Amino acid sequence: MTDIGHRAEEAVAEKEAWRRRLEAELAESEKRGTGLHWGRVAAAIRQCVVYRKARHLLVPPSAPFFQVRLNALMDGKLLTVPSPGMQSGFQHFDPERVSPKDRVAAARLRVPGVGLTRSAYGSPIPRPVDLVLGEVLWGAQDGALIGDGRGHLDLTCAVLTALRWVDGQARVIAVAAEYTTSTCPQEKHDVKAHWIITRQGAVQTTLTEAPKPAIRWEELSLRQIRRNEVLFYLASRDKRIFA
Repeated sequence: MTDIGHRAEEAVAEKEAWRRRLEAELAESEKRGTGLHWGRVAAAIRQCVVYRKARHLLVPPSAPFFQVRLNALMDGKLLTVPSPGMQSGFQHFDPERVSPKDRVAAARLRVPGVGLTRSAYGSPIPRPVDLVLGEVLWGAQDGALIGDGRGHLDLTCAVLTALRWVDGQARVIAVAAEYTTSTCPQEKHDVKAHWIITRQGAVQTTLTEAPKPAIRWEELSLRQIRRNEVLFYLASRDKRIFA
Protein backbone atom coordinates (compact mmCIF):
# COMPACT_ATOMS: atom_id res chain seq x y z
CA MET A 1 0.00 0.00 0.00
CA THR A 2 1.23 3.52 -0.77
CA ASP A 3 1.99 6.14 1.87
CA ILE A 4 -1.12 8.02 0.74
CA GLY A 5 -3.20 4.89 1.32
CA HIS A 6 -1.69 4.43 4.79
CA ARG A 7 -2.40 8.04 5.72
CA ALA A 8 -5.98 7.75 4.51
CA GLU A 9 -6.54 4.61 6.58
CA GLU A 10 -5.00 6.29 9.63
CA ALA A 11 -7.31 9.29 9.22
CA VAL A 12 -10.37 7.03 9.03
CA ALA A 13 -9.30 5.11 12.14
CA GLU A 14 -8.52 8.28 14.06
CA LYS A 15 -11.88 9.83 13.16
CA GLU A 16 -13.68 6.69 14.34
CA ALA A 17 -11.82 6.84 17.67
CA TRP A 18 -12.90 10.48 18.10
CA ARG A 19 -16.50 9.51 17.32
CA ARG A 20 -16.54 6.75 19.93
CA ARG A 21 -15.09 9.06 22.56
CA LEU A 22 -17.53 11.87 21.77
CA GLU A 23 -20.57 9.61 21.70
CA ALA A 24 -19.78 8.57 25.29
CA GLU A 25 -19.35 12.20 26.32
CA LEU A 26 -22.60 13.21 24.61
CA ALA A 27 -24.53 10.46 26.36
CA GLU A 28 -23.25 11.82 29.67
CA SER A 29 -24.15 15.40 28.66
CA GLU A 30 -27.70 14.32 27.87
CA LYS A 31 -28.02 12.78 31.32
CA ARG A 32 -26.85 16.05 32.91
CA GLY A 33 -29.03 18.18 30.65
CA THR A 34 -26.04 20.12 29.32
CA GLY A 35 -26.40 19.26 25.63
CA LEU A 36 -27.16 21.64 22.78
CA HIS A 37 -30.04 24.06 23.31
CA TRP A 38 -31.53 24.36 19.83
CA GLY A 39 -33.31 27.63 20.52
CA ARG A 40 -29.93 29.21 21.27
CA VAL A 41 -28.44 27.46 18.25
CA ALA A 42 -31.02 29.04 15.94
CA ALA A 43 -30.43 32.45 17.50
CA ALA A 44 -26.64 32.13 17.10
CA ILE A 45 -27.03 31.15 13.44
CA ARG A 46 -29.33 34.11 12.85
CA GLN A 47 -26.67 36.47 14.22
CA CYS A 48 -23.89 35.18 11.93
CA VAL A 49 -22.88 37.66 9.25
CA VAL A 50 -22.97 34.90 6.60
CA TYR A 51 -26.57 34.12 7.53
CA ARG A 52 -27.60 37.75 7.33
CA LYS A 53 -26.01 38.06 3.87
CA ALA A 54 -27.32 34.73 2.54
CA ARG A 55 -30.28 34.67 0.18
CA HIS A 56 -30.76 30.90 -0.26
CA LEU A 57 -30.26 28.36 2.52
CA LEU A 58 -30.07 24.59 2.41
CA VAL A 59 -31.18 23.28 5.82
CA PRO A 60 -31.48 19.64 6.97
CA PRO A 61 -34.98 18.17 7.39
CA SER A 62 -34.38 17.02 10.98
CA ALA A 63 -36.64 18.30 13.78
CA PRO A 64 -33.90 20.23 15.67
CA PHE A 65 -33.49 22.54 12.65
CA PHE A 66 -37.19 23.56 12.74
CA GLN A 67 -36.48 27.02 14.20
CA VAL A 68 -33.69 27.61 11.68
CA ARG A 69 -36.07 26.80 8.83
CA LEU A 70 -38.75 29.05 10.32
CA ASN A 71 -36.27 31.91 10.79
CA ALA A 72 -35.21 31.60 7.15
CA LEU A 73 -38.81 31.94 5.95
CA MET A 74 -39.53 34.80 8.35
CA ASP A 75 -36.35 36.55 7.18
CA GLY A 76 -37.40 36.33 3.54
CA LYS A 77 -34.77 33.78 2.46
CA LEU A 78 -35.25 31.01 -0.08
CA LEU A 79 -35.17 27.64 1.64
CA THR A 80 -34.25 24.26 0.17
CA VAL A 81 -34.68 21.14 2.29
CA PRO A 82 -33.46 17.70 1.17
CA SER A 83 -35.67 14.73 1.85
CA PRO A 84 -34.17 12.30 4.38
CA GLY A 85 -31.05 10.93 2.73
CA MET A 86 -32.04 12.87 -0.42
CA GLN A 87 -33.88 9.71 -1.49
CA SER A 88 -36.91 11.65 -2.74
CA GLY A 89 -35.16 14.78 -3.89
CA PHE A 90 -35.68 18.23 -2.36
CA GLN A 91 -38.38 20.68 -1.41
CA HIS A 92 -38.02 24.36 -2.20
CA PHE A 93 -39.83 27.07 -0.21
CA ASP A 94 -40.14 30.62 -1.47
CA PRO A 95 -41.16 32.91 1.43
CA GLU A 96 -43.08 35.10 -0.99
CA ARG A 97 -45.29 32.13 -1.83
CA VAL A 98 -45.74 30.81 1.71
CA SER A 99 -48.44 32.74 3.54
CA PRO A 100 -47.59 33.91 7.09
CA LYS A 101 -50.17 31.53 8.54
CA ASP A 102 -48.49 28.56 6.81
CA ARG A 103 -44.88 29.33 7.72
CA VAL A 104 -44.78 27.32 10.93
CA ALA A 105 -46.28 24.29 9.17
CA ALA A 106 -43.89 24.76 6.26
CA ALA A 107 -40.89 24.90 8.62
CA ARG A 108 -42.15 21.67 10.19
CA LEU A 109 -42.38 20.29 6.62
CA ARG A 110 -46.11 19.69 7.01
CA VAL A 111 -47.00 21.99 4.14
CA PRO A 112 -45.36 20.86 0.89
CA GLY A 113 -43.16 23.23 -1.00
CA VAL A 114 -42.24 22.94 -4.66
CA GLY A 115 -40.75 19.47 -5.15
CA LEU A 116 -37.39 19.61 -6.90
CA THR A 117 -37.61 16.16 -8.41
CA ARG A 118 -35.88 14.34 -11.22
CA SER A 119 -37.57 16.31 -13.98
CA ALA A 120 -36.17 19.57 -12.59
CA TYR A 121 -32.62 18.49 -11.73
CA GLY A 122 -31.27 19.63 -15.07
CA SER A 123 -32.60 23.16 -14.61
CA PRO A 124 -31.12 26.05 -12.63
CA ILE A 125 -32.86 27.10 -9.42
CA PRO A 126 -33.71 30.66 -8.45
CA ARG A 127 -30.58 32.08 -6.85
CA PRO A 128 -28.03 29.32 -6.17
CA VAL A 129 -27.66 28.05 -2.60
CA ASP A 130 -25.18 30.32 -0.85
CA LEU A 131 -25.38 28.91 2.68
CA VAL A 132 -25.38 25.22 3.67
CA LEU A 133 -26.15 24.13 7.21
CA GLY A 134 -25.37 20.79 8.79
CA GLU A 135 -24.93 19.02 12.11
CA VAL A 136 -21.70 17.34 13.19
CA LEU A 137 -20.17 15.85 16.31
CA TRP A 138 -17.00 17.94 16.46
CA GLY A 139 -15.68 21.11 14.87
CA ALA A 140 -12.27 22.79 14.93
CA GLN A 141 -10.82 26.28 14.52
CA ASP A 142 -9.53 25.49 11.03
CA GLY A 143 -13.02 24.40 9.93
CA ALA A 144 -12.33 20.66 10.14
CA LEU A 145 -15.34 18.56 11.13
CA ILE A 146 -16.14 15.10 12.38
CA GLY A 147 -19.64 13.93 11.56
CA ASP A 148 -21.56 10.84 12.54
CA GLY A 149 -19.81 8.76 9.88
CA ARG A 150 -22.70 8.76 7.41
CA GLY A 151 -21.26 11.55 5.25
CA HIS A 152 -24.50 13.54 4.95
CA LEU A 153 -22.87 16.98 4.78
CA ASP A 154 -20.14 15.84 2.37
CA LEU A 155 -22.65 14.18 0.02
CA THR A 156 -25.10 17.10 0.19
CA CYS A 157 -22.42 19.59 -0.82
CA ALA A 158 -21.15 17.25 -3.54
CA VAL A 159 -24.66 16.83 -4.98
CA LEU A 160 -25.29 20.58 -4.97
CA THR A 161 -22.00 21.06 -6.82
CA ALA A 162 -22.85 18.36 -9.37
CA LEU A 163 -26.27 19.93 -10.00
CA ARG A 164 -24.71 23.39 -10.28
CA TRP A 165 -27.14 24.59 -7.65
CA VAL A 166 -24.54 26.10 -5.34
CA ASP A 167 -22.97 29.54 -5.44
CA GLY A 168 -19.24 29.67 -6.16
CA GLN A 169 -18.66 31.44 -2.85
CA ALA A 170 -21.08 29.41 -0.73
CA ARG A 171 -20.44 29.22 3.01
CA VAL A 172 -21.01 26.34 5.44
CA ILE A 173 -22.30 26.60 9.02
CA ALA A 174 -21.94 23.45 11.13
CA VAL A 175 -23.71 22.88 14.44
CA ALA A 176 -21.25 20.93 16.58
CA ALA A 177 -21.68 19.17 19.90
CA GLU A 178 -18.04 19.88 20.78
CA TYR A 179 -15.32 22.27 19.61
CA THR A 180 -11.51 22.28 19.69
CA THR A 181 -9.02 25.06 19.00
CA SER A 182 -6.67 22.53 17.40
CA THR A 183 -7.71 20.41 14.44
CA CYS A 184 -9.71 17.22 13.96
CA PRO A 185 -8.47 14.24 11.97
CA GLN A 186 -9.55 14.72 8.37
CA GLU A 187 -9.69 12.94 5.05
CA LYS A 188 -8.80 14.81 1.89
CA HIS A 189 -12.40 14.95 0.62
CA ASP A 190 -14.01 16.15 3.87
CA VAL A 191 -16.09 19.34 3.71
CA LYS A 192 -15.09 22.02 6.22
CA ALA A 193 -17.10 24.84 7.80
CA HIS A 194 -16.71 28.60 7.82
CA TRP A 195 -18.69 28.96 11.05
CA ILE A 196 -19.24 26.49 13.88
CA ILE A 197 -22.13 26.80 16.33
CA THR A 198 -21.51 25.27 19.76
CA ARG A 199 -23.16 25.39 23.17
CA GLN A 200 -21.08 28.50 23.83
CA GLY A 201 -22.16 30.34 20.67
CA ALA A 202 -20.81 31.00 17.18
CA VAL A 203 -17.14 30.65 16.19
CA GLN A 204 -15.74 31.82 12.86
CA THR A 205 -13.10 29.44 11.55
CA THR A 206 -10.00 30.25 9.54
CA LEU A 207 -11.45 28.64 6.40
CA THR A 208 -11.80 31.05 3.47
CA GLU A 209 -12.44 28.97 0.33
CA ALA A 210 -15.85 27.61 -0.66
CA PRO A 211 -16.42 23.83 -0.65
CA LYS A 212 -16.13 22.15 -4.05
CA PRO A 213 -16.46 18.43 -3.28
CA ALA A 214 -17.08 15.72 -5.84
CA ILE A 215 -19.36 12.72 -5.37
CA ARG A 216 -17.28 9.72 -4.36
CA TRP A 217 -19.06 7.22 -6.58
CA GLU A 218 -16.65 4.43 -5.70
CA GLU A 219 -17.96 4.47 -2.12
CA LEU A 220 -21.62 4.17 -3.13
CA SER A 221 -23.31 0.86 -3.78
CA LEU A 222 -25.56 0.28 -6.78
CA ARG A 223 -28.44 -0.16 -4.33
CA GLN A 224 -27.76 3.26 -2.77
CA ILE A 225 -27.70 4.92 -6.18
CA ARG A 226 -30.88 3.23 -7.42
CA ARG A 227 -32.79 4.07 -4.24
CA ASN A 228 -31.72 7.72 -4.28
CA GLU A 229 -33.54 9.88 -6.81
CA VAL A 230 -30.88 12.57 -7.20
CA LEU A 231 -27.94 10.14 -7.33
CA PHE A 232 -29.77 8.04 -9.91
CA TYR A 233 -30.38 11.14 -12.01
CA LEU A 234 -26.74 12.23 -11.84
CA ALA A 235 -25.44 8.75 -12.62
CA SER A 236 -27.77 8.53 -15.63
CA ARG A 237 -26.91 12.03 -16.80
CA ASP A 238 -23.20 11.29 -16.70
CA LYS A 239 -23.70 7.87 -18.30
CA ARG A 240 -21.98 6.07 -15.45
CA ILE A 241 -21.76 2.31 -15.72
CA PHE A 242 -21.74 0.27 -12.53
CA ALA A 243 -20.97 -3.39 -12.25
